[in-house]
Amino acid sequence: MVPVNVIFQLVLLPMFAVWSIFSFASESDLPLSENDIHRIEYPPGMQTHSAATFGEQGITLIYDHFDGYDWKKYGGRLKYSQLKIDKSYISASKPKPIEQDATIKFRTEVSSVVHSGAEWFYFVESESTYFKPATIFRARWQSNQLVHKQLLSLSTPIAAASSPKWYLLDDSKVALVYRSKPYPGCCSLLIAISNDGVSFGEAVEIGSVGSMPALAQFSSAELIYTFQTQFTYQGGDKHGMRTHFRLSSNQGKNWTIETPITDRVEEVHDAAPVQRKDGLVDVYYSSIDSKENEVFSLWRRCVSSTGELGPEELVIEKRVGNIAKVSPHRLKDGLLLITFVEQGEVFGEVDHSLHAARLHHDSACGL
Repeated sequence: MVPVNVIFQLVLLPMFAVWSIFSFASESDLPLSENDIHRIEYPPGMQTHSAATFGEQGITLIYDHFDGYDWKKYGGRLKYSQLKIDKSYISASKPKPIEQDATIKFRTEVSSVVHSGAEWFYFVESESTYFKPATIFRARWQSNQLVHKQLLSLSTPIAAASSPKWYLLDDSKVALVYRSKPYPGCCSLLIAISNDGVSFGEAVEIGSVGSMPALAQFSSAELIYTFQTQFTYQGGDKHGMRTHFRLSSNQGKNWTIETPITDRVEEVHDAAPVQRKDGLVDVYYSSIDSKENEVFSLWRRCVSSTGELGPEELVIEKRVGNIAKVSPHRLKDGLLLITFVEQGEVFGEVDHSLHAARLHHDSACGL
């Protein structure tokens, strides 16, 4: 999928371009069209989630990159691309890998947290496989490198496949959500909290099993934990995944019952919650909306701190492609930058390339 709104490229072949510049469409309502979407990565390889840092020179995206669909075989690393966003255009530099030791097979699952006045990037490293115990670190971003690397402590085992993510809580603590080290029939979903951003306390199980954990905090301090769980249908012959959420009003010690983010369809994946400007939370998620094919479309809806749900909004026109792995980032001007991957019509047969778009508004909540 190539954006139709390319207005200029310094070099015609995108794989050799230093900067690609795209025009913005007008501040139109959702869903976004191809004119609003800007491609960051091109084959070969596939990407998943991103983190973002905001400096004087613009925005730097740091994201997970795998050299092939079989990431267990090929391993994973972090790459970066520098973005410049103006009212009328966005420009993206040619993506580059972040240097890492040759013995590291996986360096993935990146998150950005500003803690005690400093921005840290959290990630997992493993010298072996995606599923065996790994080590967690944080580091500073400087001169396009991860520096001042610090080892983190956690009482329970974690793997690259644990899908860890880190978040700032109450402007003073760092929360880690992840699933237990994968095994058959897994996985417990956990949360651990650190006061110093380095030493994480005893992990607490939230009482659900599943994958793709994510977290956000309401301005009123409650937490929302999103995840997807497996279910069977057609007499048990097929398996699917559906996104749920649970709420906590005491920093993760207790949680409400799990609630589906939508019952409009069965297959709902890859949820990402983010605090809205009004203090509530928008949850972004991908769903299969047709029984004729397994193509995902991107949606969002508002959630209140008591679990009330606002109307669903289609974020990107369905004809744009097979959308998954959304990562929302709040910009300094209050707008949102989202990244996501386009997976092709048949999952696993093509590269999953990273794209980006800017959203001018949070969802129409009505709560």
